[in-house]
Amino acid sequence: MIDLITAIGFVVHPPCAASHNRPAHGSYDINRLEGIYGKMTDRATTQRMEVLEWIIVLITIFIAVSFLPMAGH
Repeated sequence: MIDLITAIGFVVHPPCAASHNRPAHGSYDINRLEGIYGKMTDRATTQRMEVLEWIIVLITIFIAVSFLPMAGH
């Protein structure tokens, strides 16, 4: 019976202990791409927040200057 299984090429190997700790190659690539995408979106979000902060600061300065009395009038 074992000779027949070996002859047709059907051999069951016991799972290796190290294979359970390591993700499959395809999932490693997906995790790596997700990490890169996450860094890119974090950077874009930070830049967007900085631009909005500058807009708020400029609007605040414009409002504050509009309440100051004009010299000469």
